[in-house]
Amino acid sequence: RGGGNGLPELLGLAPGSAGIAALRHRRARVEADRLRVPIGTDERGLPVVLDLKESAHGGSGPHGLCIGATGSGKSELLRTLVLGLAATHSSAELNLVLVDFKGGATFLGLAGLPHVSAVITNLVDELTLVDRMADALAGEINRRQEVLRAAGNLTGVAELAAARRAGARVPQLPALVMVVDEFTELLAQRPELVDLFVTIGRLGRSLGLHLLLASQRLDEGRLRGLESHLSYRIALRTFSAGESRAVLGVPDAHHLPPAPGSAFLATGTGELVRFRAACVSVPAAAP
Repeated sequence: RGGGNGLPELLGLAPGSAGIAALRHRRARVEADRLRVPIGTDERGLPVVLDLKESAHGGSGPHGLCIGATGSGKSELLRTLVLGLAATHSSAELNLVLVDFKGGATFLGLAGLPHVSAVITNLVDELTLVDRMADALAGEINRRQEVLRAAGNLTGVAELAAARRAGARVPQLPALVMVVDEFTELLAQRPELVDLFVTIGRLGRSLGLHLLLASQRLDEGRLRGLESHLSYRIALRTFSAGESRAVLGVPDAHHLPPAPGSAFLATGTGELVRFRAACVSVPAAAP
């Protein structure tokens, strides 16, 4: 309920699945709304929207970085983003891969969403899924390249979508959003995955792949070759001014108040937007 607003209010949703269905139908007709989701409110109480589309299509994506110290509200912000995307897109338009390397609490309860292809944690009995995830993502990259080639050597998913709208009988490729919480811990245990992340960073624009890397601390050494692909940045309260400066270019995030959800959004335009993240884990008030 950041800034007094919960996610349903920011989305203009009435309670119940009918409201979600109507919202998806309305947004499906407007290309500008694709992959746009409100994540909180600014200092004037207006919605702050994160647009995962690439800059050529009016967005700040396709990839980003989120850093927040313990108790800053990072996990809640990631839940807000995931549920906001699920509420505004059908599973035919959007798929999600959720990775949490601090025990699985961040995405607890979200595995049942039809959009979610996998939820992977660092729990011992799930560690083998990490390697399977890497193989599956590499296979998905190849599959998408083959679909574009078979459709007439198209340059990317935007051209494929345009062909579908023109009546061509070509497959639909949903956007694939991969959210990795505590990515520094993941890369500490599986350093070879940085090569896969760099590949996703490089090919994401053309193949409809989106990567959001989140962590309590920023270990710049783990970002080998990834920095240039992370076009939007979110900083909740950081442990140090240096971490804030590394994420945003300024130390301001270190001086945010201790209240969970206080954050800055940098979208590559040079402007920092201070906002309060919406909350989705608190039950809605009775009417």
